[in-house]
Amino acid sequence: MGLASTPGIIDDFVTFLSGTVISTASAAGIKLLQSTDGGTAFVEGTVPGLAAGANAATDNHMEELSFDRLMLRAQEGEIGFEVRAKVSVATTLALNIGLNDDALEDSNTLPVELSGTTWTTNSATFIGVCYDVDSTNDDVHMMWVDDDNDSTQALADLRMTGVNPAAGEFFKAGVQVTDAGSGNQCPARAWFETAGGKYGEKAFKATIDRDAAMVGYTGWENRDAVAHTISIQYMHQWASLAI
Repeated sequence: MGLASTPGIIDDFVTFLSGTVISTASAAGIKLLQSTDGGTAFVEGTVPGLAAGANAATDNHMEELSFDRLMLRAQEGEIGFEVRAKVSVATTLALNIGLNDDALEDSNTLPVELSGTTWTTNSATFIGVCYDVDSTNDDVHMMWVDDDNDSTQALADLRMTGVNPAAGEFFKAGVQVTDAGSGNQCPARAWFETAGGKYGEKAFKATIDRDAAMVGYTGWENRDAVAHTISIQYMHQWASLAI
């Protein structure tokens, strides 16, 4: 007889109500790492209960906030990551929220970017959601790359039609990957939900190596000379044991 619930081996749910959990380097008590191209670094308490950062008013300027170490592998059973956040401007922005093979890219590029109808992938392994106003359709997409091999799914199938962030409105975005055993593709789903009632979800068998080490990651890139304030209410990553 199986357990009533599958035990978690990792369950990191970070809020910003008290204490310091953000830094530029791992240390005791630090949960999240941040990086900035020169804007305002992510800090706790700018607004009570939120971590806030800001892009500079510079094209392609990027902010990142990520958990601090690579520890999530699909072979554990199930891994996932979710964020609740908002941005002050959504019409000149690109964002990635998902599981990445680096805590911070530090390269002025997001793990995955979409220009027109063409993907550019800068991470070797990433799975999650991408919103990029440089794309032909300014909607959220699910995307993944594994060992530098991009998803071959049709762009229209990856697109969450009509789903996108709105300025000043909270949204939740996340991804979940489940192990299907050695030699099999991993069932995965990604979602994006806004406080204004928009919801999109995509699910595929993704070509993600089950032993690839990943971390919950967010990246926010300017697509114009317009500053963006980014406010994050929580970040949650988890891994559950296989039955």
